[in-house]
Amino acid sequence: MARTGHSTARDALIHQHASADRDRLIADVLSKLVQKGTRGTRGATKGTGHAGGTGA
Repeated sequence: MARTGHSTARDALIHQHASADRDRLIADVLSKLVQKGTRGTRGATKGTGHAGGTGA
């Protein structure tokens, strides 16, 4: 509570819940972007992924 500036446990829990919901939303959007970005990459040569060795 002290680190986040909340004066009561109730306030901290409310904001923690809202933060968790926002994290889930961000994760869902990023997942959709990754799925969209990997479509059409079938048949790609191994090792052509951005990180190297991550190609399909």
